[in-house]
Amino acid sequence: MPEAGPGTPFGDYLTWATKNMEWDLGPREEKYYELVTGYMVRQVVDSPVWHRFCESYQKIEQRYHWERDGHHLFVEPGPPDWTIKPFESLLEKSFRLNKRDNDRFPDPPPGGWLCPDTWFTRVNDIVRTRLIVKYLDGPAFLVDALREICAEHSVEPSCEFKCRSDGYYAAHVDLPLTLEVPRRDFDTEVIQCSCEVQITTQLQEVVQLLMHRQYEQRRLLEPEAAMPIPWQWRYSEVQFAANYLGHVLHYLEGMIMHVREQAGGT
Repeated sequence: MPEAGPGTPFGDYLTWATKNMEWDLGPREEKYYELVTGYMVRQVVDSPVWHRFCESYQKIEQRYHWERDGHHLFVEPGPPDWTIKPFESLLEKSFRLNKRDNDRFPDPPPGGWLCPDTWFTRVNDIVRTRLIVKYLDGPAFLVDALREICAEHSVEPSCEFKCRSDGYYAAHVDLPLTLEVPRRDFDTEVIQCSCEVQITTQLQEVVQLLMHRQYEQRRLLEPEAAMPIPWQWRYSEVQFAANYLGHVLHYLEGMIMHVREQAGGT
């Protein structure tokens, strides 16, 4: 986790939020976060949509294998586990939304504060999983399969194919779910939330894991828009090489698909 002590932008934000907003962002709130997210993960795993997807995992693989002339879709033999966004990452997200990227600070950003009372319903990747596919046509194929399963259970997912300037390429599918979670007064409540399914290729996964630490360090700095020289010109920085590596690999994956299709496989 990046430095959060006094005198740093993130540390000053935590101090401000505790003093002026009276938000509990310390160990007690972290324990409550762990409790709620534990409930969320168990219900997501047991949800009809995910249960159906796990049942269909091998059938989806077989359909791709048949339609794509013997090529395989998945890297892993079975569905992945669901994970929980670290509490520190959630605090960082609240810092970026509430202060760093908020031109109206100390007034709330459009949509209101991201705070302990709202983040379970507003942050769509608190509970998330990642599916890794072999080829560049895999994300779209898998998004269609997930949409079919969701339609069987009257669930309307939100799907987006991410292509950022920093070289990040992945498909994101947000599954809207109704979950019952503990309240702070030890009662329970029903919330509407989203859980995120990320779909990326094997090569992009390698780059994302390789550069994760640099990403963690960069995301609390000033926004790129505020930098006097864009990263595309700062050739001596790790960011330059990492970002363009993501773009180059995406292009390479496109060329692989072109060669595969020209060779007779669809």
